[in-house]
Parts: sequence; structure tokens; C-alpha cells
Amino acid sequence: LKKILTKDELQHIRFNTFKSGTLYLTVDSSAMLYALTVRKQEVMNELKAQSETIKDVKFRLGQIKDTHGR
Repeated sequence: LKKILTKDELQHIRFNTFKSGTLYLTVDSSAMLYALTVRKQEVMNELKAQSETIKDVKFRLGQIKDTHGR
């Protein structure tokens, strides 16, 4: 994801889980959720180019915490 998303976008998402080919990511704001949803096809194309195991990516709104306890 570091090669696909901007530093700003990465600050607003956290890995949730990977199951049955789907990567689940939690996003901390509705604005960022919308922005990532708009870019979903672009993100998917890049992920598929890097890994054949990823079939889909799902974004969900939720609380995230960074290493500083935010």
C-alpha cells in the first residue's frame, strides 16, 4: 500500500484483515472513505499487479489507532 497511496491517505487507514482474497481496510473519516472509494479501481489495479492473491479491497469506516495511541 505504501507504493500506491499517499502519506496522507496512509495516515487515515489501518489494515483490518485479509480473507478469501479480500483485503479489508478501516478508514477513520467519511471524507477519506469517499476519496479512497473513488480511487478503488486504481488501487485494485496496483494491488493486483503486485499480488495475484488479492481479488478485492473493501474500505470501512471506523476508529483507528496509530503507534502513539491516537
